Amino acid sequence: MNCKGLYRFDFVCVVLAALGATGILRADITLDPAQYSAQIGGLVVGGAPGDYSKGTSIANISTQPDPSAFVSTNGGSSVIQLLYYFDVNYSITGQPVEVVINAAQYISATAAPLSKASQWGMTSQLIGISYQSIDGGPVSDFDYQSSVLNCAKFGGYTNIACPDGFVQQSQTQLKLEVLTNEEALISIFVAVNFPTGGIAEAYVDPYITFDPSFNSTGYSLSFSDGISNLASTPEPSTIGPSACGLLLVCIWSARKAMSSR
Repeated sequence: MNCKGLYRFDFVCVVLAALGATGILRADITLDPAQYSAQIGGLVVGGAPGDYSKGTSIANISTQPDPSAFVSTNGGSSVIQLLYYFDVNYSITGQPVEVVINAAQYISATAAPLSKASQWGMTSQLIGISYQSIDGGPVSDFDYQSSVLNCAKFGGYTNIACPDGFVQQSQTQLKLEVLTNEEALISIFVAVNFPTGGIAEAYVDPYITFDPSFNSTGYSLSFSDGISNLASTPEPSTIGPSACGLLLVCIWSARKAMSSR
C-alpha cells in the first residue's frame, strides 16, 4: 500500500454512505455481522478477530471482552478496520435515546525519527452513526459523532506536524442519539506507517453505555454476533512509540431492504 501521508477521515463520504442505506433493520431481526480487516504492508492478512504479524509489524483485532484495535510497526505499515452494529431494545420502536460511547485512543511515535525526510503518519479514528428519523421507507436523517487522533508527514513538505517523541492519548466520549429498535454503527480505524524504521503504534477501545442521566429501566443494548461490551481497558503499557498512516474508505454502503415493522 502506497502511504503518501495521513489524511483525516472523509466524513462527507461517511454521511453519503449512511444516507445510501435503504433498509431499516428491526430489533427482532439479527443485527448485521461485524466486519473486520487487517492489513500489513499493503496486504490483507486477516478478516477476523485475532493477532497478525509480518516482519516487524503487528495488527490485533479484539472483540472480547470489548472491541478494540491495535497496530504497531517498526519500519512498515499496519492497518485495521473494524465495523460492528448495535441497537437499543425497547417496547416502543423509534424512541430517541442518547447513548455514550467511551473510548480510549492512543497514538505514539516515541521511538520513531519523525524529523527525517520520509513518508510517515499515524491515526486512530472512531465514528458512530445512527438513524434519526424514518418516514415509512428510506432513512431521511441521521446522526454521527466522531473522534480522530492524527499525526502525519505529507509528501513534498519539509514541515513536521508532530515533534520527535510524539505521544497523544484521549479518553474520548461521544454522545450519539439513536432510535430504539433501529440499527446503529460503530467504525474503528487505526493505522501506522513508517517506511524508514522506528516503532509506531495506534490503538482505540470503545465501550457503549446509556447516558448516566437517563433512566434506562426497560432498555437494553444488543450487538453484532461475537461483539462484547465491557468497560474499556487501559491502553496497553507497551504502547509508547509510533508513526504512520493510511486512509479508510466509505462505510455503511447500500444494504438490503428489510421487512416492514
